[in-house]
Amino acid sequence: EVQSANAVKVFFGDDYNVAVPQNDENQNLGIAVRKPYELKKWSLVYQDAKDDFAFPGKRDLLHAVIGTPNGKTLDVFVMHFKSRRGGRLQTDPQREQAAGLVVKELKRGNYANAAVVGDFNDTPDDRMANIMESGDEKKAAGKEKGTFMVNLTEPLARADFVSLEVYELYKGEPIKPIAHGAYEDNERLRGKDYKYP
Repeated sequence: EVQSANAVKVFFGDDYNVAVPQNDENQNLGIAVRKPYELKKWSLVYQDAKDDFAFPGKRDLLHAVIGTPNGKTLDVFVMHFKSRRGGRLQTDPQREQAAGLVVKELKRGNYANAAVVGDFNDTPDDRMANIMESGDEKKAAGKEKGTFMVNLTEPLARADFVSLEVYELYKGEPIKPIAHGAYEDNERLRGKDYKYP
């Protein structure tokens, strides 16, 4: 979530190639690729207005092709799914539709090496993640698992590792980003009409 490519370049310096679509979003997508890895090309996917429900604003799926030192390529898809603001039940369908479109793009491109990264605005075992894991862009429900994608963050979430508001725990020394009870609280609120601030 960055405002401009210039901000990213200042932060990372000359050892990185940077891609940030320029638009009027304050939370643009972006990617920084450290040399000797090479940012070969990048583009936005799902820019059509019909996809605005899944990808609100101009935060469409960013596809970056990265060249590796051994000559292979890695396709990285950067996204920022709809937040839970307005209510989890009301916004779940947007994240689920976006996950289905990511699956659709991965199947369409048949990429040899791909990663999906960014801000999912959900937890790693929510239905949105299960859609991507199963590769079923239409009907993955409940806690179905699949073999289409590997979810590297689910074990961390179950162990209460979090990224939200961890800055409140930071006191100048390295910390373990754990909020005890975070997983249990997410499970408690699953399926409830809870308004997130």
